[in-house]
Amino acid sequence: THFHKVSTFSLLEALSGISNALPPSQILFLYISGVSTPAVSSTPQAVLPHPSYTTNSLILSPHADQLFLEDLYPYLRRPLFLLVDSPGLLPHSDLSFPERFHQPFICLMSPPTYPTTIENSMTRGGGLLTLFLASPLSGICLICGIQSITTKLCHTALQLITQVEDIAFSSLTNLPNLPLPYKQLCTNITLQYIVKRFLFFWGCLRLHLGFKKECLPRCYPPIPTILFHSSYLNTELYELFNFLAVTE
Repeated sequence: THFHKVSTFSLLEALSGISNALPPSQILFLYISGVSTPAVSSTPQAVLPHPSYTTNSLILSPHADQLFLEDLYPYLRRPLFLLVDSPGLLPHSDLSFPERFHQPFICLMSPPTYPTTIENSMTRGGGLLTLFLASPLSGICLICGIQSITTKLCHTALQLITQVEDIAFSSLTNLPNLPLPYKQLCTNITLQYIVKRFLFFWGCLRLHLGFKKECLPRCYPPIPTILFHSSYLNTELYELFNFLAVTE
C-alpha cells in the first residue's frame, strides 16, 4: 500500500487493518519519509500527546497532524521492519523502543543532521538515505561532488558497490553479538537487500571527512560498531573511493 501526503489518522487506520490481516509468518514493512518538526510550538495549545512522547515528530503532509514514533508502538505486536528517512527526528540518545511484545523489530533511520554542504546540495528535496537505498552510486556522487561519470566507470563502480555490500552483510551476520532481530528478519530477501544498502550508506558516511559522529545514521537494535572497524570492509570501501578518485 502506498500513501502520498497521507494524514496521520489515515496511516494508522490502514496500519491497523494491514496488521490484523497479516498472516503469522509475514513481516510488516513500513517506510516513512517526512519533515521532522518540534512537537511543541509557540502556541499554548501545542502540547505533547503524552508526557512519555518524544520532543520531535513527523509531518506527513502540509495539512496533516503530527506522527510520533510512539504512535507506532501498538504495531510492535507483529514483526515490524521500520525505515524512516527524516533528519532531525531524534537525537542518537533517544532512539529506543519498548520490548514488551517480544516480536522481532528493526528500525533504520537517517542521520539526525547533515553537514551544511550536503544540505545545500539537496535543495530539490528527497532524503539522502532514500537516495542511497535506490542508487548508492548517485549517493556517492552527491556527497563527493561528482558531476558526471562515464558508462564504463559506472559499470565497474556498481560491481564494486555490490561487492562491498555483500562483504558488509556477511560481516554483520558473522558478528557473535548480533542482536536477534537481524537474524530473524534478514532471512527475507527484500529486507536483506535494504540492510545491505543501509550498511553501505553507513560505511560511506563514516569514512567521509565531512560527516562527524552526529551525522551518521541510526538503527535499533544498535548494530555493534566493531563491524565498521573491519580492515577487510574498509579496504574494499577505499578501493571503491580510489577508483572514483574521491580520496585525499
